[in-house]
Amino acid sequence: MRKNKQLLVPLSFLGIILIAVLAFYLSLDFRFTTEKKLNNFPIPKNADLVSENKWFLNYDTKSVSAEEGPGYSYSLKLKKDGWKTKKIEGQGYVYERGNTSIEMDTDDRHMSLKLIK
Repeated sequence: MRKNKQLLVPLSFLGIILIAVLAFYLSLDFRFTTEKKLNNFPIPKNADLVSENKWFLNYDTKSVSAEEGPGYSYSLKLKKDGWKTKKIEGQGYVYERGNTSIEMDTDDRHMSLKLIK
């Protein structure tokens, strides 16, 4: 009986951690939307489209930085949706899924996205 009580605390703690990780992973879908012009590439819901030209869609968002590029949750969402990182050069990234390639350039609180044919 005493051994069961000793196991109860670590198992409860482990259960809480697993539930928290699962909740974080499942909540990713609610924190992102998709951009049809970019073949349903994920865009953070906190991103504001600030300008658009024939090459790039430019967004202001807290989900990217110059040093780390897309943050942890953004990178996890890209992987979850099947986007593979093909090239990283400085602050630029290229993601591929199927026949679609997207170029992402990041700066502090800003990203530019381009569909590469």
